[in-house]
Amino acid sequence: MASERFVDALNAQIAREFAASHQYVAVGTYYAAETFPRLAEFFYEQAEEEREHALKMVNYLLDRNQQPDI
Repeated sequence: MASERFVDALNAQIAREFAASHQYVAVGTYYAAETFPRLAEFFYEQAEEEREHALKMVNYLLDRNQQPDI
């Protein structure tokens, strides 16, 4: 069983990963509106990568019967 301190730290990191994903989507949207599709796609891909990081941590907690705090 994971310590409470570790679970809290992991939940904080999950929040940071989702926030980063959201920020990358915002930047990608800006570039899409400015008609820079390649830059937009780059930031959208980064957003997906951050989201994947967060979901891996969520699944780690779930696999250990811990409650993710999203």
